[in-house]
Amino acid sequence: MATRKPASLLVFDTQAGTRTADLPIAGDADDLFYDAKRRRLYVICGDGVINILQQKDADHYERAGEVRTVRGARTGLFVPSRDALFVAVPVHAGGPAEIRFTQRGSRKAIDHDGDAFLRQTVFARFERGMANA
Repeated sequence: MATRKPASLLVFDTQAGTRTADLPIAGDADDLFYDAKRRRLYVICGDGVINILQQKDADHYERAGEVRTVRGARTGLFVPSRDALFVAVPVHAGGPAEIRFTQRGSRKAIDHDGDAFLRQTVFARFERGMANA
């Protein structure tokens, strides 16, 4: 579970009813996804960060990195079958709202008109992180 105040990732043992992990994350968390293939959690935070947390075992997690996005980008979707994470980015710094995504072997974004174009973004770092499966 991701909390906003304080900004933390909390992991619980639901059978024992105890908290097993508590890690700091960026603020304004909205979406949290589990990547079973890589045993990772992706926390999309409105502070403009995607936190990446590595699962060591059921009770232990560690920070594996973070990706900068845009302040206010807090809504996303992880599609395991496509190895893709989509993040909705609001209008920012004079740029249009857009859907950015990372997919293994790709660094693409789709702008508000739906035109796909290659984009050198922070998602390149995220992609390298995903490649270390």
